[in-house]
Amino acid sequence: MESIQNQFWMMQIQGWLMIVVTIFCGVRTYRDFASGNVTWGTISLVVTIGALIAILIPIPTHAIKIDLPR
Repeated sequence: MESIQNQFWMMQIQGWLMIVVTIFCGVRTYRDFASGNVTWGTISLVVTIGALIAILIPIPTHAIKIDLPR
């Protein structure tokens, strides 16, 4: 039981970390474009979009197998 709780908290921490990283990348993108640094702004934008996609991909956490009678 303890192992399941540890896995749950680890998944929670990873989720919140991805949200923080995405916000940081978004702010960095804005600062790069505002300062006129188009190259780093574009790189930051690509990383921000990639982080958003990674957050929005659904991850199945439980697999349930149901055998239906024929």
